Amino acid sequence: MPELVRFLGEIEEYGHQHVFLFRVPKKSVSEYLNPDHLAVAAKALQAEDVIEEPIAVDEPTRPVLADLRIDKTASGTPKALVAKVIETRWYRVLIDQSQSEGVVRAGTQYKRVVTKRYGEVSVRAVNVVQLNSSGLVEVRIRTHETALDYQRECSSLLLRLKDLLPPRAYSQYPISNAKANLWDRKDQLRDRIEPGTSFLRNPKGTVMTMSPGEEQGNLLGDKGALGSIDLFVRERGSFDKADYRVRRADTDAPGGATQTHVLLGEMNECVILGQCSRQDHENVLDLIVNNN
Repeated sequence: MPELVRFLGEIEEYGHQHVFLFRVPKKSVSEYLNPDHLAVAAKALQAEDVIEEPIAVDEPTRPVLADLRIDKTASGTPKALVAKVIETRWYRVLIDQSQSEGVVRAGTQYKRVVTKRYGEVSVRAVNVVQLNSSGLVEVRIRTHETALDYQRECSSLLLRLKDLLPPRAYSQYPISNAKANLWDRKDQLRDRIEPGTSFLRNPKGTVMTMSPGEEQGNLLGDKGALGSIDLFVRERGSFDKADYRVRRADTDAPGGATQTHVLLGEMNECVILGQCSRQDHENVLDLIVNNN
């Protein structure tokens, strides 16, 4: 059963996420990526049992630290420190609405009364904090059904796990260079990336938005769009957000490759728009880090 739980756990840890990136200095990684630290942190978090066996939980009444582990490479060296928190989210969905004749209340005449009925829907959400051996920290927040302040959710999750990864250990890892470099290297990387909608801004506050003409299209086939963005960038324009489809060679996938849709956001945030595998997720992060 533990093996099955871990297998299913890996599947649910990737995709449909807002990912915030931080960096632990390389020289300090071993301080946190080791069994002794994990044991001490687990005791402080009252989660000693979770180290031995992850908790199989569906929709808990309150957030639960369901997994706390050190992943290893094939050779047995530590690869990543992982903590997974599972929560239940509730949303209200409109079922129907009806109208009835007007009424008078407190001296006000209402021409008609509109009645709306809502149903509550529960959703299981998996959030992950992961420190990689490279020093890169990922805080992965499951995307909500409605707009939300993901930065605040990220901060709350890190605060909850402060005994595992204290605030003094890490700093933000901005991805502004990656957004600029991926565009500059779009021709060399055309086998790996397809640029989509781009949002740019210059020092005067002028905003440019460029989108492909088709939903699944990309900007590489439009010389006018490419030239416009290149000119805007030469005149000190920069990317606020950049949309890409990232390919990964996979002989088992249709067409010999998988494709992951990602939005590079502001500061240290990127968004994985859709479900993906661990390999696809790592491929996206490698692309960002290697071009940042």
